[in-house]
Amino acid sequence: MTGFAGVTDDVILPPAGVGLRSEKEHLIWSQFTLARAKSDWRDIDLILLAKIVRMEADIRAAQTD
Repeated sequence: MTGFAGVTDDVILPPAGVGLRSEKEHLIWSQFTLARAKSDWRDIDLILLAKIVRMEADIRAAQTD
């Protein structure tokens, strides 16, 4: 767990022009972005991550229906 020290303090926001649709997507976003240090994320990584977050939220919603 020492490898993650300090990483949780960095809030990573989606890049300009990329929005999240719901609170569930914001939660998934925060969970996924904790995987790497803030300085390691590039804009293209965050754009692709936003697409993954949307798909994950849709999958979770479909599983509960």
